[in-house]
Amino acid sequence: MAGEGDTILGSAKMGPNRAGRGSHVATASFMVDPTQAGRGVGRALGEHVLAWARSAGYRSMQFNAVVETNTGAVHLWRSLGIQILTTIPEAFDHHEHGLVGLHIMFRNLLKAKTQTTRCSGRRPADEPAAGEIPRWVQRTSPTTVFKCREVTFGLLR
Repeated sequence: MAGEGDTILGSAKMGPNRAGRGSHVATASFMVDPTQAGRGVGRALGEHVLAWARSAGYRSMQFNAVVETNTGAVHLWRSLGIQILTTIPEAFDHHEHGLVGLHIMFRNLLKAKTQTTRCSGRRPADEPAAGEIPRWVQRTSPTTVFKCREVTFGLLR
């Protein structure tokens, strides 16, 4: 969960994508308060989940249903090295856009990341490169809590 005082800004839930023979692949789901867009909440949660999955011994991360019209999420995941494997057409009934596709996205956690795919080309000077912790983020514990411009991010289990 990411929070500021008593306000929840976002949350992430993670675990194995499938039980048994698929349990070496992690998955996660995220929610970020739309009023908090642009504050780095999603990025901090995404980076935390990827680090958690690596440290827990998962070989890869798979997102099973990223709505294609959620361009902010798609851009974020691609900037973190998570690629679109395929899109299932008309698999999601969006309240504004009607039937839209769902992306299945994937990242191998074992290979060293050598290149970042970015939708927008150049990154703003104040935005960190994928995999880098922004200079305004201070880790306040080894794995679960971040302090970001007076916003504390942490994971509740």
